[in-house]
Amino acid sequence: MRLSIYILASIALILCVYFSYTSNIIEMKDIAASALALVGTFFGATFAFRLTERKEYLQLHQNRRESLNKAIFILIRQLNAVHQLNLEIEKHSGIYKKAFNMQALVSPPYQDLYHDFEGLSFILESDNPSLIFELTTQQECFHQTMSSLSFRNEFFY
Repeated sequence: MRLSIYILASIALILCVYFSYTSNIIEMKDIAASALALVGTFFGATFAFRLTERKEYLQLHQNRRESLNKAIFILIRQLNAVHQLNLEIEKHSGIYKKAFNMQALVSPPYQDLYHDFEGLSFILESDNPSLIFELTTQQECFHQTMSSLSFRNEFFY
């Protein structure tokens, strides 16, 4: 519908210019100047639109890349924290020695190790949308582990 309106308007404009030229109302230089201005405006607007579209596209992918890098960094920090905890636990042999002889460990607070799931919501549109669920599960497991350790430390401290 919209395209047919533009086609009809273009045909009407061409017919107007043609009849004005054949009736000697306007000269060829006026037609050329108007056509050049029209074409220049059209190309300028098109290039400006494409440039803006490209900038938005690049900004979107930059934001997604930053969100993924932050998620990877948080996962690495969580893994490192659990690994360090495991090294301390493995120093003691036997389940009873680990439970009763191991000293209380003071672990740093990990309140900042939360994923920004709003920033990672674009993963839902990918080929593997269950990745968000896996990240949520891993985050909950990490914080549950840290809560259990904190509870044990309070008991033995």
